[in-house]
Amino acid sequence: MHGRQFANRMNASYFDGGLAPGVIDRISLLPVDREDARVFVERMFRSMRNSGFVATDLSLLQADILAALISRLLPGNWIGRCRHTS
Repeated sequence: MHGRQFANRMNASYFDGGLAPGVIDRISLLPVDREDARVFVERMFRSMRNSGFVATDLSLLQADILAALISRLLPGNWIGRCRHTS
């Protein structure tokens, strides 16, 4: 799946197609090859829908954070950087 396909699927599934084109463009930059990033964003969007969040309230800044920052903070990006010690 490509980033654009993922963004369009999230838009249709959780926002009834109401996300702004710029938001979709930014979400399309999410590294969808990483399962942890896809799952995190999908859970977040599901929670937003369940809470009554309106698609037009998702800003470009929030979309940028999702696409660029979140994937860097998730454990899938930690390989070789963190290790557990007893």
